[in-house]
Amino acid sequence: MKNRFAWVAVPLVAVLCAVAYVFFAGDSQGPAMSPESGSAVPATSETLADGQPAAVEQEQRSETGSALAPDERPLKRESETKGDRTRFSMNHGDIGYVDVNSIMQDRNPYSIVDLLQAHQELTRADDSLEITIERISDNAIWGQEVLYRQTIDGQSIRQGGRVFFQPDGTVTRMYGNLVSSRSLNAGDVLILSPEAEAIALDVAARYAENVEPENPEWSDVPVTLTALSAEMGYELDSDSNLMRLWNVHVGIAGPVGDVLRVSISPETGEVVRVYSAVVE
Repeated sequence: MKNRFAWVAVPLVAVLCAVAYVFFAGDSQGPAMSPESGSAVPATSETLADGQPAAVEQEQRSETGSALAPDERPLKRESETKGDRTRFSMNHGDIGYVDVNSIMQDRNPYSIVDLLQAHQELTRADDSLEITIERISDNAIWGQEVLYRQTIDGQSIRQGGRVFFQPDGTVTRMYGNLVSSRSLNAGDVLILSPEAEAIALDVAARYAENVEPENPEWSDVPVTLTALSAEMGYELDSDSNLMRLWNVHVGIAGPVGDVLRVSISPETGEVVRVYSAVVE
């Protein structure tokens, strides 16, 4: 009877040894596994949506490989001011909230303005900030994406940014450029709209005199100039300082057909720029 039990024990020990070998060998040589699914997690260097490298996705994972919610990641912020323009970005962490209904249904940007002003040390957004919502879309990583544009006195300028948020209004990311209009003084406007139009007409007349008509037979045709109302615009100079410009479009009819855009300083009356629609 003892011999019978000894005979059974030998193969049992062999089986246990084989199981132990497979267990430890598989643990040391197998691929990394995702704790949620148990599947292999391949490495990748592809570029993710929104132009972010794959490293951003790795940053969004904890040491165990599980995804982190945006507000659980460390806050990242950057800001740089040159002249009147400030470039800024803020990712992750506790950024704030926006009013989802007013944005999605009414395209009302008041809560985005409040958000930018709440981070004034980063954005330099003051009480005069005005923006309009240009576009709303979905972003696979950051949630709803809102493109906004800054305006001054109702005029859109080439500055703005983006805000990303979750369905509950939690902001996950924001970045952009904003311009401070504090440097502009209404008392500095010495050239009014009618004067700007007169200056633009004079520029267009001299331009027409110096351009040869395509057909010499048209040289006797009188020149007719038509100026549209001057509109105030806002731009940045080469040093990123904000400046005002009167923009006047002048149509030229006669031997030379053209449309000129004449930009004039409202402080000095200087002609800053002349664009020709035909040349462009």
